[in-house]
Amino acid sequence: LNLSANAALTFNDNVSRPDASLTYQWQKNGSNISGATTASYSISSTTTADAGSYRVIIRASSLDSSVSNVAVITVSDPITITQQPVAPAALCAGTGGFTVSTAATGTGISYQWQQDRTRGGTFVNISGATSSSYTVATVAGADSGNYRCVITGAAACTPSTQFTNVVNVVVRIPVSIVNQPTSPSATCQGQSISLTVVAQGTITSYQWQKDQFRTGTFSNVAGATSASLNFSPLNPSDSGNYRVVITGPCNTVTSVITNVSVLLNASITQQPVTPAPPCIGGSVSFSVGTTGTVTSYQWQRSPAGAGTFTNVFGGNGALLQVLNVQPGDAGDYRVIITGPCQGAITSNVVSLVVNSPISITSQPAFSRPNACTGESTTLSMTASGTVASYQWQKFDGSVWQNISGATTNSYSIASLVLNDAGAYRMVLNGPCSPTTTSNQAALSVQQNVQVNQQPQPQTVCVGGGISFSVSTIGTVVSYQWQQDQFRNGTWANIPGATNATYSKAVTVAADSGNYRLQVVGTCSATPVNSSTASATIQLPFSLVTQPSWPSTAVTVGSTVTLNVGVTGTANYQWQRDQQRNGNWTNVGTNSPTLAWIVQTVADSGNFRCQISGPCGPATVTTNSVIVNVCQPPVVTQQPQQPAATCPGGSISVSIVANGFGQILSYQWQIDQARNGTFTNIAGATNASYS
Repeated sequence: LNLSANAALTFNDNVSRPDASLTYQWQKNGSNISGATTASYSISSTTTADAGSYRVIIRASSLDSSVSNVAVITVSDPITITQQPVAPAALCAGTGGFTVSTAATGTGISYQWQQDRTRGGTFVNISGATSSSYTVATVAGADSGNYRCVITGAAACTPSTQFTNVVNVVVRIPVSIVNQPTSPSATCQGQSISLTVVAQGTITSYQWQKDQFRTGTFSNVAGATSASLNFSPLNPSDSGNYRVVITGPCNTVTSVITNVSVLLNASITQQPVTPAPPCIGGSVSFSVGTTGTVTSYQWQRSPAGAGTFTNVFGGNGALLQVLNVQPGDAGDYRVIITGPCQGAITSNVVSLVVNSPISITSQPAFSRPNACTGESTTLSMTASGTVASYQWQKFDGSVWQNISGATTNSYSIASLVLNDAGAYRMVLNGPCSPTTTSNQAALSVQQNVQVNQQPQPQTVCVGGGISFSVSTIGTVVSYQWQQDQFRNGTWANIPGATNATYSKAVTVAADSGNYRLQVVGTCSATPVNSSTASATIQLPFSLVTQPSWPSTAVTVGSTVTLNVGVTGTANYQWQRDQQRNGNWTNVGTNSPTLAWIVQTVADSGNFRCQISGPCGPATVTTNSVIVNVCQPPVVTQQPQQPAATCPGGSISVSIVANGFGQILSYQWQIDQARNGTFTNIAGATNASYS
């Protein structure tokens, strides 16, 4: 409380004395307040006892005084909450009630209870709930929420409104099922289904249960603790009766029973098998093994390899039997199965071969019944029906002998000999026929001309002579020698070379090449070729280009390549004089090119090539080529930092380097300003500098 008198005062003589020496006396309810004798009066902490009428009497003298207006002070008690409300225990709707209470002190207190039903922070006044306690006799779901009381006191006190603590009133609703789970229609394996229950109330748990064998004995489904039970994918073991037990704090309810039936996917477990080929008039069967739900079978047939299938009449089961088999029954077979859970499934294709009796349609005959030795001929025949084996035979003068490996309907002899002449026949076997033997076919073989001593290869120098000769058996009608000059398979007759021997006394370079002899005999107009013999005509050599190499030294790791240019037939021997003292040693290969790999500095030296040839002239030695090798020196010991030295003192630095056998030069430099600019030190040309 603060009271003050600061205005200018007018006293009894009507004279204003703002600067006068004044005295003050504060009064409460007409009585002086002890010690309140200044222009202001304060009470630091008021109580209700301080309420009353206050004024101040101001005097300028014993005769002059002024009395202030009266200030009426009212003191109210602030709100103090002495008892907070307490939340009741959770309640089930319809089963009991609750009371929440508070207590407070203060002046002019009033109460208003509020509810935040959604617990979102928005409180609404409860009609009629204006006492210190609020009671609900029988709770309903709408009574659940947060509660508080608004306590209002005298407006003079701050705050004039206070809120109690918020208490949470939990009203639990008994569980009831709104929508029962329903049984799905028959469902296929691998699909996805859900069983769902819709329930209301305060729910603490769901537990789905299964009666697998539909005997009334239910057991919990592990992990199935929500409103929905999902099957994805659906398996055969998921078949059974299901229900859900819903538990809450107020009660437990059990749903109706729902049935889940799982249809199995149809599949082929055993494919049709290709049967043993029957003979005409026999029988055959095809079968397929399946699992799952199969609603239909349909066997189909296609002509062999055609790929166009049509339904087999009556082929509507897992087993298809074909009786009194005819050639028209041959072909490819398959079965298509269907079920409610998937589309058509088609089996593998198997083939039916219908065997028939053997019948020879063309008797054996030789493509060349009268032939010469060395020629070829083919014996062939054809047959209809099912042939299991062919066997050609030859009559040896007393019995028929099987010809090894001759087991097809044709038999070829690539190069006839006289002993191939004789009588031949075919023996056939099949599953629907006894052994069938063909007519005989005769083969006549006459001796043809034949080269029995072949020409031999020759190598001569140009101007020398060559001579090729052969010997033959049989009657020769003509000889013709041929040359393939460029050895590319192009043969040309040599004019006049029509004897068993071909000679040329003086050869030229063009006589090089391959040679052969064509011989024609009385038995056949087809020429017989001798083997090929090569003629190599060698020429005297001539040195055209000397080897050379730049004077620049090469580094270790380089390759020095030296070449000589030579015409004619020559041999090469490269040589090296390592020390350049006339001591030559052979290196390299017999080639006009030397590739010398420099591995160390010791690989330097002089090089030359000695050239000789079978046809002359005498051995020629090329010019010498100087090859110098260098290797950059390597510093093996760096100079060391000398100690700091005073003027007039001395310093010494040194270096050790490996020159790999080379003479090294040295030049010491100084960077006096230490800015990276080095200059030579005159006369400092040794490994050490002092």
